Amino acid sequence: MVASVNVIGRGRVGSALAARLEERGVTLVDRDAELTLLCVPDTAIGDVAQGQSLGHGLWIAHVSGATPLSALDPHERRFSLHPFQTFTRARGPEQLDGAWAAVTAETEEARTLGFELAHVLGLRPFELGDDARPLYHAGAAVASNYLVTLHRVASELVAAAGAPPEALEPLMRRTIENGFELTGPIERGDWDTVESHRAAIRSVRPDLEPLYDVLANATLSRSGVEGEGSMRTVRTAAELRALPRSGSVGLVPTMGAFHDGHLSLMRAARAENDVVVVSLFVNRAQFGPEEDLERYPRDEERDAALAEEAGVDVLFVPPVEEIYPPGFQTWVEVEELGSILEGEHRPGHFRGVATVCLKLFNLVLPDRAYFGQKDAQQAAVVKRMVRDLAVGVEIRVCPTVRDGDGLALSSRNAYLSPGERQAALALPRALQANDPALLDGLEVDYFEVADLEPRVLAAAVRVGQTRLIDNVILEGEEP
Repeated sequence: MVASVNVIGRGRVGSALAARLEERGVTLVDRDAELTLLCVPDTAIGDVAQGQSLGHGLWIAHVSGATPLSALDPHERRFSLHPFQTFTRARGPEQLDGAWAAVTAETEEARTLGFELAHVLGLRPFELGDDARPLYHAGAAVASNYLVTLHRVASELVAAAGAPPEALEPLMRRTIENGFELTGPIERGDWDTVESHRAAIRSVRPDLEPLYDVLANATLSRSGVEGEGSMRTVRTAAELRALPRSGSVGLVPTMGAFHDGHLSLMRAARAENDVVVVSLFVNRAQFGPEEDLERYPRDEERDAALAEEAGVDVLFVPPVEEIYPPGFQTWVEVEELGSILEGEHRPGHFRGVATVCLKLFNLVLPDRAYFGQKDAQQAAVVKRMVRDLAVGVEIRVCPTVRDGDGLALSSRNAYLSPGERQAALALPRALQANDPALLDGLEVDYFEVADLEPRVLAAAVRVGQTRLIDNVILEGEEP
């Protein structure tokens, strides 16, 4: 360890370091010191270092956590020692006791000196790479600087509620003393309380709601609630809002009864997004009065297992009242596109589709939503709605998935008897051949070119009691 040190800069850090060095018998001098220790603001380190004329064999160091060693140019015998601590002028060298220190050095000799200096100061040294400084310092800022901000924000909220802000300090100290063990509504999965927090903040300090949301999301993603990496099943808007949102979000809207067509949409969403949400909601508003709402296949447990296997992060399974609360009376109607083909034969169908999709977009706030080409008109209606209403979501349309015999996958295929399924194969064959005569024996609702994007040849038929739709993209059209 060096015998003499010149401490330049006697602010909060420099004064504490100088006092500790004196306590430990190190001589403090103004010039010709074995070590010149720069305790000046980060922006001044380079200029001060260049102004030092060091004799042969003498050392220079700075105490910044963010500034690289290159700031000490042109000196080559150099290192940095950053006390991992916050300082106040109201206290002395005891602030160093028990703190850690980051030592950055380019040679073993410099590292050894940095560690020796840390021990003399009463610090616990660890080595830090020069290129790791920004990330390291960001962590320090979150733990110290932003803790001050959080205390001030919490004080403002508590004071607005009529409680004394000074009551927060024992709470914050005990959180540290308890080893940062997480407690509270997110740890318990109490989403109603989380939502009540948001509503209360919104009513008094709406500018602070985004901060609360960021903190809630970060807390949940690190809480281990429902198991790290496991799919979460949620049923309310409050639960959705409380979920972590980091990066892009992809939504796959479904009515359940998953098959490989649904799974292909989930896999596409997984490949393109950080978070994948699948909604499972049998939307009564898109069923006509004589249609199959009551017998539509439902198996949430099976669907959940398939979704999790496909890498889905969140399965949203809302009850009817979450989508259509009592008194609901607002509907979305895409007039022209929603009145032809399926819209003509199923009046009101696309009103239900557009409304539920917009509701899901508002609840999930996805960056992208995924639909299948098999439901080409549905995808076109949703695209038109998004364009007309300036909804901030990209609509992705994925290729139709077919069984080996050519029949497009559909949840309603489960209704078909073996004989009906054989008869249903006429639908894809007629479309491929552009020959409606191949549909003889089936009840045909329509077989016509649809001027969608891209243009398709579309058809709908009834096989027994089951209604099936399909389409093929016309040659020369871009999918």
